[in-house]
Amino acid sequence: MDDASVWRFLVAALVIRAGWTLYAMGVSRAKHAGSALGRQVMDLCVGLIAFWAVGASIAAYVSSSNSIFGVDPHRLGLWSGQLLPIDALAMGQVIIVGGLVVAAGAERSRGGPLVWVSILLGAVLAPLTLFWSTHGWLSDLGWHGTDLTLHIVSAVGAMLLAWKVGPREGKYHRDGSTSAIPGHNLPLVGAGVFMMLIGWAVFGGGDARMVVSRVLAAAAGGLAVGVFCTIRYAKHDVPLVLVGMLGGLIAASSGQVGRPFFGVIVGATAGVIVVVVLLTIDIRFKLDDPVSVIAIHGIGGLWGALCGSVLVSGTLAVRSQQLGLTVLGAAACALVTAAFIWPVLKLLGPARLRSREAHEFDGLDLVEHDLNAYPDFQQTMIKSYHMREA
Repeated sequence: MDDASVWRFLVAALVIRAGWTLYAMGVSRAKHAGSALGRQVMDLCVGLIAFWAVGASIAAYVSSSNSIFGVDPHRLGLWSGQLLPIDALAMGQVIIVGGLVVAAGAERSRGGPLVWVSILLGAVLAPLTLFWSTHGWLSDLGWHGTDLTLHIVSAVGAMLLAWKVGPREGKYHRDGSTSAIPGHNLPLVGAGVFMMLIGWAVFGGGDARMVVSRVLAAAAGGLAVGVFCTIRYAKHDVPLVLVGMLGGLIAASSGQVGRPFFGVIVGATAGVIVVVVLLTIDIRFKLDDPVSVIAIHGIGGLWGALCGSVLVSGTLAVRSQQLGLTVLGAAACALVTAAFIWPVLKLLGPARLRSREAHEFDGLDLVEHDLNAYPDFQQTMIKSYHMREA
């Protein structure tokens, strides 16, 4: 990977992060939109510094005697020299993964404690799982699912955070029913999805045919979900169609689908599966994930990787081996993510993670940042802290 490829890779990751920020803001209610933006910015800053200080030395660690976990002491506090390809790959994952996880606690969690999650993801989890698939024990076994590591870490981290922090007020009721809490700006969500489409098409690497396959997979996912919603609900549900697009895109990226025809098939099936799982998680399991990270990245990424294992060239034995390694790699990434993140969330506890009910009602923009994302629509004047009288 030359210098031009390195920077193209990082730019693609930043485009994904920008699109995700718009998406996370749009699916939030107006009174929480500024908080959603603030958390994305802070996670990016903290995650990258944590990667620079510790994570780079884990991702670039190479040793014939230790393929599980190691730290290269010469790369603590990057950089001592030129940016390496593995640095770009790991940094790209850090740019993306933290924003996915912290957004799962939107509208009802405190921003401060989530910094510890960002540090953990940037310093240890994203670099470690990437190391396993590039130089570590999974690579030694013949598995190189670098894209799937990102999706599994994001999905498991988001699931644990959403579970620990609990649902938003008014989401679930005593009679077992579930209320939809729509975001405040659907056009912002759509703009974010289109930006992520551009970013993911490049971020996954490969030749022009693979880029085309990813774009077609996203289109097929949106189309399949549009048909599914029309049949099931007699309505063209735009938010679900956008989720279907992301599901197809993530599946094709995770599976490294190289043929456009297969991209359409994988994308269409992934879009419908992701939406069905999303509705099941929300309605049946009562797990509140406002940004749908668990379904899009967990289910979509895993489905795409499994399809990619089946579609690889070779004999039935080779395909079976790749399928088994994919399951093993996904399970290993899920377990190590839970092993690191769950103790941190347990230590913080609901009292530190969860905002007060009154704060959630008033909006985290006002409580945490003393601002409003849309001041022209604010009914009361907000005075900055430094201008308030003692």
